[in-house]
Amino acid sequence: MTFLVAVVLFTSSALLYSNFYVKTVDYRFEEASVADEVRIVFLSDLHGRSFGKDNRRLLNAIRKAEPHLICLVGDFFDTTLSDEQIAAMYDFCRDCTEICDTYFSLGNHEVLFMEKYGEIREKLLACGVPLLEETYLDLTVNNQKLRLGGMSKYAFAMSGRSEEWFASDTYAFLKDFTSEKTIPTVLMCHRPECFFLNNSKHDWEISYLLCGHTHGGLWRLPFVGGLLAPEQLWFPEYYYGHYDYGNLQMLITAGFKGYQFVPRLFNPCEIAVLHLA
Repeated sequence: MTFLVAVVLFTSSALLYSNFYVKTVDYRFEEASVADEVRIVFLSDLHGRSFGKDNRRLLNAIRKAEPHLICLVGDFFDTTLSDEQIAAMYDFCRDCTEICDTYFSLGNHEVLFMEKYGEIREKLLACGVPLLEETYLDLTVNNQKLRLGGMSKYAFAMSGRSEEWFASDTYAFLKDFTSEKTIPTVLMCHRPECFFLNNSKHDWEISYLLCGHTHGGLWRLPFVGGLLAPEQLWFPEYYYGHYDYGNLQMLITAGFKGYQFVPRLFNPCEIAVLHLA
């Protein structure tokens, strides 16, 4: 009986920790072209959640990271949200701009959201947050130059569609985006599958690929790792952290929500920070 009570208390504590605590995770890289450190906060998969009134707890944690740039890498909006939650997500985007310049890229849920509610580009821009979808900007961040882009589609040809792929806007965007070799390139792409499927991660030279979508593997089990991720399903290979491919550094953040009706376990919500120095 005592053992059962202990198990219940431990599991309850782990569930509360994983679903309501927000930690900050740092990824540090050296860049020859960077003289002063550049800090980029990237977030994904908020799905309408709020941490404190008006998301103040989350915003305060972001502020403590002292970012020079904030990247919102998709799945903040989805079709299950109430009007109040939708308004709160726009407010959150606007509040991020009070910390530093903020940019948004589409997740798979924003694509569905726009089918129901229409284009969100103008509303985001009214909040001071440009949406980058198959487009990029050359920025100066803390006196350092870098190229920031965003995309939501696959970075490879579907089977038997090579000619269509090479004529596509996505291919043209990636060719143009990766043409820059002298400064760091940072690409927001919600789904890591867009690059690791079909081994397309080896086809493109991108300094830093910022991803979400996997919810950190949902349950992270000892000796097993992530249990479940959208698209990859059970025991995903790519679910969290840093993946080094030489020509491309992929960073997957754990996000903030469970998957459908399943809560997170041993997998706290997180703010990810990319440090370039």
